[in-house]
Parts: sequence; C-alpha cells; structure tokens
Amino acid sequence: MGGDMKKFLIILSILMSPFISVSSSSAGEVLLHTFVNTHARFFEAQAERYKKEVDPNFNLTIVEVPYGQLYDQVTASLASGGLGAPDIVDMEQGAFGRFLMGGDPGFVDMNSLRTSACSMDDFVSSRLSLYTWNGITYGYEHALTPVVYYYHTEPFEKAGIDPADIKTWDEWSSIMKEMGVAGMSITPNFWHLLLKQAGADYFDADGNVTINSELSISVLEWMKQQYDDGTIILQPDGAAQYAVHRDGDVIGNAGADWYGGFFRDNLPELKGKMKAAPLPAWEEGGSRTSVFGGTAPMIVKTSKNIDDAYKFLEFAQCSVEGAVSRYQLTTLFPPYYPAMNDERLLKPDPYFSNQVLGKVFRDISQKIPKQYQSPYRTFLEGEVGKIFNDIMEGAISPADAANQIADKVKEEMDFNS
Repeated sequence: MGGDMKKFLIILSILMSPFISVSSSSAGEVLLHTFVNTHARFFEAQAERYKKEVDPNFNLTIVEVPYGQLYDQVTASLASGGLGAPDIVDMEQGAFGRFLMGGDPGFVDMNSLRTSACSMDDFVSSRLSLYTWNGITYGYEHALTPVVYYYHTEPFEKAGIDPADIKTWDEWSSIMKEMGVAGMSITPNFWHLLLKQAGADYFDADGNVTINSELSISVLEWMKQQYDDGTIILQPDGAAQYAVHRDGDVIGNAGADWYGGFFRDNLPELKGKMKAAPLPAWEEGGSRTSVFGGTAPMIVKTSKNIDDAYKFLEFAQCSVEGAVSRYQLTTLFPPYYPAMNDERLLKPDPYFSNQVLGKVFRDISQKIPKQYQSPYRTFLEGEVGKIFNDIMEGAISPADAANQIADKVKEEMDFNS
C-alpha cells in the first residue's frame, strides 16, 4: 500500500468516528468540541447569556470528545481541508505543540479579530504565551491554573498540623513519614509541575531542551525518593484516581484550580472535609505555587462562521461576567485581571469547608511561574509518559531517564529540521 493511500485511510478512519460531525454549520450556528464536561457546562451557560444579551438567534452546539481522540480528529480534519472540523476547538496547552510542527497550526489569529472590548493587557501574559507562536495569539486562556495543595482536613487536624504552615517540601516529606501516610498521588505531569515551581521548564525560552538539566534531574530524584518512602503513590487511571481519596489511601494532592472542580464532581462525599493551602516551597521563602495545564478555545481556519465564533468567544472569555461564571461552575480562577478582585470569587466555598478558595488562588497569583511552548512539547511529554513508571519503580535512574528523553527529543528535532 502506498504511503499516500495509507495516510488517506488513516484520516478517513478518524473522520468516520461517531464523535465527528461532518455537517456544516449555518450562520449563527456554531459547533464547539471540548474534552471536558466542566468546560462544556461553562460554554453552555455563556451561550444562554449570549442569546439573551446579544443575539437571540445564536445557537451553540457542544460536543464532548475524549482528550486524545479530539486532537487526532482535529489533526485529520485539518489535513483533509476542514472536513468534519468544528468551528471552535477547546485546545489544551499540552496538545497545542503538535499543531505547530508545520508552521501554520490551522487556527485563526485572534488579534486579527480582536475589538477594543478585549485588551491583551487584561490577561496574565504568561497564560497567553502558551497559545502564541511567531507573534500570533491563537487562543484566550480559560484559567490561571495556580497550583495548591488540596488536603483532607481530618488527618491533619488529628496530627495538629496546618498544611499552610508547612514551609518546604522536605518538611512536608518528614511530616508525611511521621504521619505514616501518602500525601499525594502523582502522574508523569508532576515532574513538570514541580520543575516549574523550582523556576525551570522542559524547554528554555529559545526552544532548547532542558529536561536533563541538573535542576530537573534533582526534582525527579526527590520524587523518586518520596515514592520509595511511601509519601507519594502513583495515581491510578480513571475513576480509581478518586477512589484512593475516598478510601483514605492518600490524604492530599497538588493540583491546579480546575482540580477543585474535579473533586466536587467526583467526590461529593468529601464536601466539608477538604481545604487547600499554598504548596510547600523548594527552599524557605521560595515560590509556593506552580502552574498545571491550561486550555484555550481556538477557531478553526476552515470555519464558515469565524465572525460568529469570535464574537461569542470574546463575550465569554474577555468579560468579568464570563470569568466569574466560569469560576462558579468549575473553580477555574481567571487569568483576566478585571475579574480577579470580584467579590463573587471571594465567597466561602461549602465544599472546601467554607474556606475562601478564591482568596488562596488570588494571593498566590503573583508568583505564577513562566512556561515555554514548543512544537516538540507533545512529543517530549509522550516520552516522559512512556518511562515515568519505570523511573519510580527503579528500572532506570532519574539522570539516565532525563538524558534518554532529551536525546530522543533532539533526534526528533534534527529529523524535522
């Protein structure tokens, strides 16, 4: 079978997925694909608000597609000239790199459509940089994604410990060992999360691979030691990741603002039994937060409804009302400065023991670390995922693993240069 025919059949098989809509939208009817229900609920609420306040004839159709499948489908749709593509795709920042490989990612330049109602100065610049390439901004971020330590209150209260008073990760480790519990469940993404807190990244500002820097290796070595000591465990897949909290196998987790919404949706029985605190720092007086994840809706270039799609996104993403609604529905703290001090973000949260969770996010928002985008981030993170469990289980040392990943990414860069 020829290469072109094989590529065609792969694209065809993806486009025939039941999640793909191949029908064209008409004027005022916008099709949006997302990978997460919390975002779907937000977009649904904003569409209702838009119909009432702006255009009563506007219609938004929202389709939820599993994460990996969504971006495979969008890639195939773009390769086919737009067949089956939505008007708007909710683009997770870790997946965006794969669309930069060919130069033109296939999405609309937001600045070309932006009106005076949406100032880039109103956004935390480091959050927009995740969706900016060669000077073009393709999406407006949903969330600041400040990382906090979500924890079960009862075991800490019994031990007489306030997690907010734990100053460093080494102190946290000692306390977990004294309590005899696992304080977190981790995924491969936690290497990146903790590295950003330490002030570094997988790539530098010039796009060079830095995952095998001394700092990066030392962070991974610390994680490996915690795994050996039992203070962290590997996070199970699917619903089991919540079962470890329900069963008391783990008493906390480092997570971004959106993770609070996941707790609410999947562990309603923990209502009133949870709180959040700033992360312990790597060194006393250091940063007590990181960033984790992020998503920005983008308009596909092949859309026949670019203007309608953009007007809706500007209404939802560049407004105080949209930002507040998103936080109320999902706990996504806005990266939008005009909304940060809105009193509706600073109300006691019944799920989190009536803690003012928004204040915790706001107070650490000035220490949000920088993060660098790269066309090779998706590839690199895939390599981390392949080897991460082997690192924790001792099959390969952190240093060897980091160097192996860096070498593979550099080979991929050379291959595509």
